Formats: sequence, structure tokens, C-alpha cells
Amino acid sequence: MSTNLGQPKKSAGARRLLSRSAIFAFGDLLTKGAKYITFPIFVAVLTVQEVGMLGIFQAVSMICWAIATLGFGAAVRRFYRNGDGRTDELLIGRLWLIRLFVASIPISAVACLAWFFGAKFFTAMPITWVLMAILTGYLRAGTDVVESWYIIREEPVTYRTFTFFRFLSTTALVLGLVVLFDQGVYGAIIGELIGAAVWCFIAGYLALSPHKATSRVAEPEAASQSLQLIFRYSLPIIFHASFLWMLVTLDRLLLQRYVDNSALGVYEIAYMFASLLIVVATSINSAWLPDFFRTADDETGPKRFARTADLFFCCVIGCAISLSILSSDFIVILTGGRAEYAGAASLSRIILIGTLFQCFFMAFAQPLFFTGRTLTLACVSGLGVAVNVVFVLYLAPSMGTMGAAWATAAAYAVMFFAMIGIVHQTYRVPWNYFGILGASILFWVITITTPLGSQSSVAYAAVRCVCCLVLLGIVFAWFRWTRDSESEIAFFTAPETPGEIQ
Repeated sequence: MSTNLGQPKKSAGARRLLSRSAIFAFGDLLTKGAKYITFPIFVAVLTVQEVGMLGIFQAVSMICWAIATLGFGAAVRRFYRNGDGRTDELLIGRLWLIRLFVASIPISAVACLAWFFGAKFFTAMPITWVLMAILTGYLRAGTDVVESWYIIREEPVTYRTFTFFRFLSTTALVLGLVVLFDQGVYGAIIGELIGAAVWCFIAGYLALSPHKATSRVAEPEAASQSLQLIFRYSLPIIFHASFLWMLVTLDRLLLQRYVDNSALGVYEIAYMFASLLIVVATSINSAWLPDFFRTADDETGPKRFARTADLFFCCVIGCAISLSILSSDFIVILTGGRAEYAGAASLSRIILIGTLFQCFFMAFAQPLFFTGRTLTLACVSGLGVAVNVVFVLYLAPSMGTMGAAWATAAAYAVMFFAMIGIVHQTYRVPWNYFGILGASILFWVITITTPLGSQSSVAYAAVRCVCCLVLLGIVFAWFRWTRDSESEIAFFTAPETPGEIQ
């Protein structure tokens, strides 16, 4: 492809990606940020033990969500556009219905196991609440196909409108039951369940609405082949997604054996804070993925991918540094300065090391989604779960929640380094390893050596914020200096029309 295009064309690609990233990021920060804003309300009305129980409920529901999606969300992003560039709107409704019925089989099996054996494992909460968590995860998965459909159609405003109102209505219901009706943690569970049910069927209406069927209707043979491809592509993703959510949640489930609910509540706060980094990563990834799937087969696809990857790594490493420096300030804001949560800041820094590796893994996994090597992804994420379980069982008896935090960091590190060797065999990208390594070392040095902020004055917090801005500028300057000049060719000069995807 020629690279002597005019400046307006050159800047169009950057503006397009940055504007969509900004919309996705704003939506993520609006919905998930509002969750952090409302969390002090829960902290004020719930005991630290109840916060730990709520964390277990959410852990179980999200594992079941990963199972119940059947990997169809990833399949929509990969197969919604045919090889000739045309789209199949009817695919969305078919997959929503198939998921509704097929996912009930594994979810029913999980519910039976929980009913007969859960009392031995879930010692911190009633078994009926565990069953409600399983049902909530099944219903939550009902929106996955529709949300993925909005992403691949590159409709960030529509996607964010849908997810925001889903969050707003569910949160209002939960707050009403917890605060106004004084239902405690049980009210939060009931509110999550009702919200998941309502939005599952709203998503079904959107997926099955007749006006969505505006594209060509595939021939029966083509439709059958498409579903076969989708199932071959999606089935490993069920395991991959389940393993990823196990990584996020199994540590808390295993910790029940070694720590009390108060320690689990502190760990939940720390993990919640560290997950802010994932908000940034998924926002950029949501805007990045459709563009990559369109242009991955182009001659300049790998270089375009590498150029966007530099932006991704700049943002996530810069945000990780800022979160590490400001961890104590954010924890105080989230918890209202309650003494019971004083240890969350130090825990969150260790978890941040793991979530940064998780962000790296997210970027390196994109080529495998495109090339269809979803089974490889499942194997790598399964390896991460095994490492996490082994380390938690080894470290938690002596180190408690701190051992679980280090186990999380070790699991994501193993997954990332395994992915480095795999991705080069599937899709060759000129990664800026020198830039990634240098910026990561800066993060690790700051995280391990910088003391937690103990001063509560506004002036001291302002100094830390200025340090964050300076370090963020250093990270961006470092990536610009280390970037291979050839990786800048494709990003700004790629065509506006989609490339062919095989």
C-alpha cells in the first residue's frame, strides 16, 4: 500500500480510533466508575463480613456467566461479517436463542453440584444464595451476544447507551433494596438477580426484532455451515472465558478456608480497585478489535496492529503507575477511611502487578482470536488457573490474602510469557518489546519501592497527582523514542473501507 497519502487521510485513522476509544472509555468509566462512587454507600450499610459474602456471590455468578455465554460473543465479533464484506443480522437472533436453551444444560449441572456438595465448600454463605448466584450468571450472559454485535458494528454510542442503562437500573434496584428497605446483602443479591433477568429479555427482544433482518438471508446450507464454524470456534472459548473468570474469582473462594469474612472484604476492596486498570484496557480493546478484524489480512495489517499496540501499552502502563502511586488515596475514598480496610492499599499494589500482566495478555491474545486458535487460548488460560490454585494453596496458609495477591500476579505472568512464544507462530507482529520492557520496569520499581501515601492532606495528594502526570509523560515519550519507525506506516494510512477477512 502506498504511504504517500495526504495529511488529512493520515490523521483520519488516528481520529477514528481515538474517538471510538474515547466513547468506549467514557462509557466504561461512567458505568464502572459509578460503581466505585456508589460503593462507599454499601460500605456504610454493610459490615465487612457482608462485603466478603457479596464478593463470593459475584465470583460465582461471573464464573457461571463465562460458562453460559458459550463463547458466542467472540463468535459474533469474528463471524458477523462474511468474507465478502456483507453482514448477517439474522445470526444474532439465532445465537441468542441457541444460547438460551443450550446454556441451561451446563448451568443446571453446576446448580445440582452446588445443591448436593456446595455446603462443604461454601462455608461463608447459605447454599440458596449460591444457587441465586448461578442463576444470575446464566441470565447475565443473555446480553453478551447483543453487546458484541454493537461492538463489531462499531456503534460505541449505542453499545454504551445499552450498558449504561443496564447498569443504572440494576444499581438503582440494588441500592433501593439495600438502603431504603434495609435488606442488607440479601437485597443486593435479589437486586442483581432481578436486573439480570430484565436485561436478558430486553437483549432477546433486540436480537429477535424483525427490523434487524435487513441483510441478505443466507441459504440453508450456508447457515448450517456457519453454525458449525461458530461452534468449533466458540466451544474452546467457553473454557477460555471460564478459566479467565476462575482466575479472577477462585482466589476468594479458596481463601474461605484460610481467612475470615473480614479479610475477604478487605481483599475484595483491593481487587476492585486494581480492576480499574482492566476498565482502561477493555475500553481500548473494544475500539481496537473491529478495526483489527477488518484489516488483519491486509499487507500492512501487522504493522498497523503494532502501532495501535503501542498506544495500548502506553495507556495501561501509565495508568498502572498512577493507580499504584494513588492507591492509598483511592482506598480511603472508596471506604470512607474506615480502619477495617487499612490493608487494602498494599494488597492492591500486588494485584496491580497481576492485572498489568492480564492487560498484556489481552493484547497478545487478539491475533489468536482472529486466526481461530481458540483452543490454544483455552490451554494458556487453563495453565494460568493451575498456577493460581497451586500458589494460593501454598501461600495462603502462611500469608493469607497477601499470598493470594502474589498468586494472582504469578498466574497472569505465566500466561503472558507463554503467549509471547505462541503468538509469533500465528500472526507476526513487530512488537515494541524494548518499549514494553522499559516502561514495565519503571512500574515495578515504583510499585515495590514507593511507600504508600500516609499523609491525608490535599497538598500531599496533589503532589502525588503531579508525579503521576510527569511519569505518564515519560512513558509516552519512552514509547515514542523506542518505537520502530516502520510501525508508523500503516496505522494512519489504512483505508476507510474494510479489508477482506477470510
